[in-house]
Amino acid sequence: MDYLMIEVRNKELYKLQFDQFSRQYNVFQIVRSVYKTKKLRLLDVGGHLGKTHEFFQDDEVIVSDLYDLKQKNYVKASGLDLPFSDGEFDVVLSFDVFEHIAAKDRKKFVSELCRVSKDLVIIAAPFNTQLVATTEKQVNELYKKLYKKDQVWLAEHIDNGLPEMDLLISHAETNKLDYRFYASNNLHLWKMIMSFHFLCGDSRLPQLSEDLDQFYNENMNSLGDTLEPTYRKICVLSKKDLGSELPDFSSKFDEKIYNEFIDKTFTSLAELLKDKRLSIEELLNKKDLSYQNELGTQAAEIKQLKHELSDIKNSRAWKLASKLSKAKNRISK
Repeated sequence: MDYLMIEVRNKELYKLQFDQFSRQYNVFQIVRSVYKTKKLRLLDVGGHLGKTHEFFQDDEVIVSDLYDLKQKNYVKASGLDLPFSDGEFDVVLSFDVFEHIAAKDRKKFVSELCRVSKDLVIIAAPFNTQLVATTEKQVNELYKKLYKKDQVWLAEHIDNGLPEMDLLISHAETNKLDYRFYASNNLHLWKMIMSFHFLCGDSRLPQLSEDLDQFYNENMNSLGDTLEPTYRKICVLSKKDLGSELPDFSSKFDEKIYNEFIDKTFTSLAELLKDKRLSIEELLNKKDLSYQNELGTQAAEIKQLKHELSDIKNSRAWKLASKLSKAKNRISK
């Protein structure tokens, strides 16, 4: 494992899917760099499937989302109309929700997050550039070829249109907020790993993608996670001067680890393709065996019918009917 600025206490988190771990870990770094050991009250808007509780184990985390759930520290609420007081939370977070909001409502969404925060608002999302939008469409096309339908969240990105960074910049400058953008998930690596996930999705070897995720999560700094172009940006809005408190996300690229990751990816791909081929052969063999069994069953049924027909022909009733038929023919002549 390469050097990580702030170690994650729960090691199971390294097993998360790579893009979920990276965005939540990077936000964890940002918040802890600003607030150090202070116990915080945080709101995660749209995070019912997130792991914010696990990353911020020493803090109070409230999650709001649109689902009917009965969970501790969960509030059903729209991000456009949060049922909280002004400045009720130290930090308000949003992970990959912004792009799922209709374009006409995004400004209101940002305003609501800022309203309920005392200071920091952090929004992680893919933003609109030609390269990011094109890459999403390419990855979605791969999914469609594999599963004959759109990938649900990518299709929603495409339908809504990705958000513009200028919207957040304009909001920050209008409301005199300090702001920073951080890069996350090198786009070429994101495309490669997401494609592998889709290929692995219906396989008998899910461990392949899980192992790849964990390797990435433990070495993302050395793999150049923050090197442009990146898939995702993390926007930090602050009601105070951020100064020099924020962390440096400059990736310390390590060619040896990068090559190890590429080798691991293609070795896993080879294993996956081999298993898919074996799976197809097994299905064909089962089909051939089933067909042979069916032919055997039909042959046995035909043999049984012939046997029953022979018994009928040798019976007294058959012989009597045969004699009557012959007599009838003679009379009719």
